[in-house]
Amino acid sequence: MYTRTSKVLLILLFLVVYFVPIRSSGQDGNANVSVSVSANVQSTIELITLSDISFGSVQPSQFELLVSANRDQNAGSMVATGRPNAEIRVNYTEEHILTRAGGNETLTFYYEVAGNDEDDQVAGEILDDLNRDMTFNSDGEFFLWIGGRVNIQDAVHGAYEGEFTIEIDYLQY
Repeated sequence: MYTRTSKVLLILLFLVVYFVPIRSSGQDGNANVSVSVSANVQSTIELITLSDISFGSVQPSQFELLVSANRDQNAGSMVATGRPNAEIRVNYTEEHILTRAGGNETLTFYYEVAGNDEDDQVAGEILDDLNRDMTFNSDGEFFLWIGGRVNIQDAVHGAYEGEFTIEIDYLQY
């Protein structure tokens, strides 16, 4: 029984062989045909959420909520796992729009991300456009802490939702 992947591979191999011009290479008119197949398999990077960002209780007089990525215990935390000692690039969009559930009101959230190859938040380096090239540690781990700030001065009461995307790619393999 073939899996979907093996069926596609067999079809591709058939097409390659079918469209390769066959030229006679011997006096008896027989042709030598060879097919070369190669693949570049890269190990995956897994991102595991350890904790979510928590802003705690909001006071009526607060205009801005702030969680420091490398100094606040309420920061979200994640661990990326991959190939030990591999160089990686961490990318994320700093500014995201959050929309109130059941409404059209929005808030702009400004993310802050700190990273470290050790599980040491305080020593985590704030990642900006100039320093997003990092390295997995010898165990294949890289730790991330996510914080940020949002102005709530004109916010309508409710729950606001949005997505945060973080990408981690190998620089070279």
